[in-house]
Amino acid sequence: MTEPAKETTNKFAYKRVLLKVSGEALMGEQAYGIDVDVARNVAEELKRVHELGVEVAVVVGGGNIFRGVSKSAGNMDRSSADYIGMLATVMNAVVLQDALEKVDVHTRVLSAIDIPQLAESFIRRRAVRHLEKGRIVIFAAGTGNPYFTTDSAAALRALEIKAPPVATPTGRLVAVQGLLLESVGCRLHTGQRCRVEAVDGSWLDAQVVGFRDKITYLMPFKQADGLVTGARVLPATGPSSIQIGPSWMGRMVNGLGEPIDGLGKLGGDATLPTTPPKVNPLKKAPVEEPLDVGVRAINSMLTIGRASASA
Repeated sequence: MTEPAKETTNKFAYKRVLLKVSGEALMGEQAYGIDVDVARNVAEELKRVHELGVEVAVVVGGGNIFRGVSKSAGNMDRSSADYIGMLATVMNAVVLQDALEKVDVHTRVLSAIDIPQLAESFIRRRAVRHLEKGRIVIFAAGTGNPYFTTDSAAALRALEIKAPPVATPTGRLVAVQGLLLESVGCRLHTGQRCRVEAVDGSWLDAQVVGFRDKITYLMPFKQADGLVTGARVLPATGPSSIQIGPSWMGRMVNGLGEPIDGLGKLGGDATLPTTPPKVNPLKKAPVEEPLDVGVRAINSMLTIGRASASA
C-alpha cells in the first residue's frame, strides 16, 4: 500500500527527533531476548508522538541479544563479535517495525549493513524522504563498523538527518561503597527499580534509596560484583512480579524472589508484584496469630505474625 505524503506542521521546538532505544529496554523483565508486550508499549508511545506531527527516527541497540564486549562474546575476535551485535540490532528493529505497523504506523527499517530481505540499505536522502512522507524510520546495524556503539550511531544519524538527538535516560555509576551505589545522570525517583551494567555485560538490579545534590543512591538486590566506574545505569521497564506458592516455605530468597540457598528454583501459582500498593498502617488488621515459616529457629527466636494487608 502506498500512503500519501504527510504534512508535518507542528508547534513544537523540533520538527524532527531521533530516539535511542536500547536493546535492554525491549527485554523487559526477561533475562534475554525480546518482550513483545514491551515492544508494543514502545510502539504505542512512538505513535502518540508521531500523531502530534513530529517526524520520528529511532536507533535501536542489541544488548538484549548479543553485545560484542559482553561475556557471551568470550574470546571472539572483536570485529566479528561487533558484527554479530549489529545483526542483533536488525532483529530488534524488525520486531519494533512489526509492533508499529500493528498500530497502523507506516515504518521503514534502514540498515547500515545490507540485508535486503529484511531492511532497506541506509542512504541519507532516502531516510530523510521517508521522514518527510510521515513514516517512522528505524536505523539498524549501528554505524556498520566494529568498535562503535549504537550510541555513536545515534549521534551520527541525528547529524545526518538534521535532527537533535533525544537524550537517552542513561546514567552512570560514579562510586561503590559497600552495598551503596552512587550514580549520576539518570532521572529516577525514590523506590524506583533500575539496572546497572557489570563489566561482563550482565545487569544488576537495584532500587533508588535516596539523593544528595546530583548523586542518586542505589541499593542492589544482590551481591554487587563486576561493577566499574562509568557503568551504565538504566531505569527498569515494566511491572515486576514474582510467582509464589507453598514451595517457598522455609526457603531463602533475595529482594527479587530469587533463591539464595542453593536448593533449586522456586515457583507457584500466585502472582504478586514486587512493589505492592502502599497501605495506611492505621488500617492494617491486628496481628492475632503467629505465622509458621517452616524454620524452627525463626519461629522461636524471630516470630512472625500473620495479618491481612488491610482491615
